Amino acid sequence: MRIYLAELYHVHHASMDPDQYPYTVPLGIGFLAATLSHRMPDCEVRLFRDPNRLLKAVRAEPPQVMGFSFSSWNTDLSRRVSEIVRSSCPGTVIVGGGPSVDDADDQLIDFFKMFCAIDYLVPNEGESGLLALLQSIEHKQERQGPIPGVAYLDESGHLVRGGYDRPIVPGAARDLKRISKQERPASALDIEIPSPYLDGTLDSFLDEGLLPIIQTMRGCPYLCHFCVSGTTEWNTVRGFDLERVKAEIDYALSRSSSNDLILTDENLGLMGERDVEIARYIMERRRTQGSPSRLYYYTAKIVTPASRAIVELVAPIAWIGEFFMSFQTLNPQARQAIKRTNIGMDKLADNVLWARERKILTSSEMIYGFPYETPQTFFDGIEQLIQIGMDVVHINTLLLFPGIDLAAKDVRENFALQTRFRLSDCTYGIYDDGKLLSVDSEEVVVGSRWSTEEDYFAVRRYGFFHMATVGRHYLNEFSRLCSEVGIPMAPITRHLTFTDYARYPSLGTIMVDYRQEAESELKSSREEIYQEVREQVRLRKDIRGVKLNLVYLGILLSSPSATRELLEVILDYFQGVLEHHPEREVVVAYLKEILPNRIVLLNPDSDDPIRFSTRFDYSKWISRSYQCVSELLLPQPIEFEATMCDELRENLATFNATRRTDLQGIFDKTPRKSLLRTVATLPQSTSTVEPTGSKLLYQPQS
Repeated sequence: MRIYLAELYHVHHASMDPDQYPYTVPLGIGFLAATLSHRMPDCEVRLFRDPNRLLKAVRAEPPQVMGFSFSSWNTDLSRRVSEIVRSSCPGTVIVGGGPSVDDADDQLIDFFKMFCAIDYLVPNEGESGLLALLQSIEHKQERQGPIPGVAYLDESGHLVRGGYDRPIVPGAARDLKRISKQERPASALDIEIPSPYLDGTLDSFLDEGLLPIIQTMRGCPYLCHFCVSGTTEWNTVRGFDLERVKAEIDYALSRSSSNDLILTDENLGLMGERDVEIARYIMERRRTQGSPSRLYYYTAKIVTPASRAIVELVAPIAWIGEFFMSFQTLNPQARQAIKRTNIGMDKLADNVLWARERKILTSSEMIYGFPYETPQTFFDGIEQLIQIGMDVVHINTLLLFPGIDLAAKDVRENFALQTRFRLSDCTYGIYDDGKLLSVDSEEVVVGSRWSTEEDYFAVRRYGFFHMATVGRHYLNEFSRLCSEVGIPMAPITRHLTFTDYARYPSLGTIMVDYRQEAESELKSSREEIYQEVREQVRLRKDIRGVKLNLVYLGILLSSPSATRELLEVILDYFQGVLEHHPEREVVVAYLKEILPNRIVLLNPDSDDPIRFSTRFDYSKWISRSYQCVSELLLPQPIEFEATMCDELRENLATFNATRRTDLQGIFDKTPRKSLLRTVATLPQSTSTVEPTGSKLLYQPQS
């Protein structure tokens, strides 16, 4: 039997920005193929990531069975390719599985209706179900009743599905206990899932340079309704054998030309010392063999001593370089509605302090659109995290996709969720010699019983100003100063969100354009997005640059007048807050004389280095060699030099502010820490100097 398995990727983006869009090995179908190779060794199994290669193979040697793994980023691509397979090979059995295939009966029926080329669906972990299906096909018994782990529609359109037994994870003794905690005997379909690395299944992808990803455990103990991992059947955590995990890490990194590594576990640290040992092993391998250069992983939702140990161990090679503690929402009613479990604020404060003592950045994520959430409660939550000291708070809007509980029809109706669609970044492509255009879009929640579509646009605006202030670290240093003088910095984003920009012509124009684009990016259907992209392709327009906040931040910082106006609004706000504050002069000196000279205008011809003078003692500030903030105000200005970081200078060399790809790309390619100039003291003259600033950035007038 010839079997093709596809975990398709929009491959033409793979080489554009590997940091943002890593091209990874197809681990999910790798597990399936390894299982089939061991249990049905006479089968020919081939794996595909590239749609073009798959279609070429299908036409040259049609398979008896074609399997697709559906994820949120390849659903349209997989659907369109499956339809081509159906028309080209009408006798081929087409199977669907993956994270976007829900376990609920009504969701399975809807999936079959939406994806007409699919004959069978295998929800949940696929090893047992796919094996059972193939054995049924082999014995010509596939439509004679329920198949374990498989769903299909009979001739009358009724759903037929067999019972599901979770596959056994080697080394996980608890796996023989079901969710109900009832023992069950081992069945003929129980599978010790082979390693697709150690048996060579993924060799061709490693040889091609695809980035290795390792799964050290399966399952997530949480039931978050907005996540594909929040399902009952995925609720039991099972760890693969530790020695197997180590061997996979060695094999994958030794074989691949990529020096990076991704761990797919949803909660690294959850399994305690076992997970810490994996982190130690990775770092020892890094020390002795030079790889991995970077490690991407997900911290356990509830921080434990093991979580902290892992964060500290891998900090030198952490891909995003942050201690990630995700919250999504701090609204108690919203948390209850989505079954979200968070750590308490006191524990968060302890973790932030712990990380700061070790010079490790902290970050979190907040998602707007949950039931019971309003803009006010959402902004309150973000500002609470910032006030506690979180270095980075990522702001996202709630997305609905197949496989999550919030996407179910009854849930949508109960919470009155209103949604629109927009183009995802880099999830489209032209394939099959130009005959196939695929566009994967995302469904965005824009309203509910508790919020309106206008509220959604207010949150979008808030997200933009959050990006412009602390999201890219422009005001992070100032935030520390505010903390030391005892004033809150976080409310500045809300102030910027609701400011009337009629007095600020450059910034006002940008915000009008931003609102228009935020509205126009939303469509009523996926088909509307598809047709728009199709027209842009026909006109040979560049479709890239869809991250609106980054594009418009690039527009703002490319404009000296708009940047000046933003700094004026910020200065006016804090002068009001500080009206009777004893440290007012110190804070204002920073805002007028330090911040404008650290900000780099996005222009290939930006001044570099620049010299300026100030009464703010930046040398003492950066070295923390002061007892109280008032010591930072000098009696006379002294001279400093501000120098652009090498990475930003290199990225600006070819920067063109008229290209959306450049406006977004400058932030995608430049680390946050490299966006601001570094400041150093110059040898001082004996003559008195006045405070001065950058020729381009001008100092705001008080």
